[in-house]
Amino acid sequence: MRQSLAIRALSTGVSWIGLTALIGGCQQRPAPADGIAAAPAAAPETSVATSANGAARDGKASGHGENVIGTDNAIAAAPAPGATALSASEIARLDSVMTPEAVFPDPAQRGAYRADPPVVKDGKRSYTFELSAQPGMVAGQHFHSITFAFTPASTTRPAAGSEPEIMSGGGPRGSFVRASARSADGAYDVSVMERMLLPNTLPSPAIRADTALGAALQRLERASAP
Repeated sequence: MRQSLAIRALSTGVSWIGLTALIGGCQQRPAPADGIAAAPAAAPETSVATSANGAARDGKASGHGENVIGTDNAIAAAPAPGATALSASEIARLDSVMTPEAVFPDPAQRGAYRADPPVVKDGKRSYTFELSAQPGMVAGQHFHSITFAFTPASTTRPAAGSEPEIMSGGGPRGSFVRASARSADGAYDVSVMERMLLPNTLPSPAIRADTALGAALQRLERASAP
């Protein structure tokens, strides 16, 4: 239900934070009746870590104005139940195939994107690349980002060698696309999330979620296994 609302919000121009506030408002507890002591308030939540561009790092709506879902928490966390932490050798292997030079072979394209520091959370390692300010982009409104996430293989993705799963929403200039598959060696579940809202004056990005996923899987297959 929330995903449908989020997709509808993106395609109609409704802000992500406005949508989040609407959902949160519906969940406020009613005020206590007269003469009845109110239940003690819950402990305040810790603040959400953000990246340099303001994107929330817990997957909630924030950053880029009010139009993009943030990336994962930048603080390393213990793996969730059932998840397996990546070893140091596995991390080194992933880092070697996710350098800006590997993701953007074209120097001109590489120069237009900035790489955020890798993120580790619940046994998942993520790499995010974001389009720097370009002529015609309005700060806090326009953006293009692509996030690669690697987790130890589980049953949540197709078997190795199967066709990638692709989910999408929105339109050509404002959309999100998620493509996911299992690595050829069956070791990792790999997903690529692309978020975009760009003016018509800019060309469509050359890197897209589906093709970026295929390229990442090929690089991972060529890299030495730990």
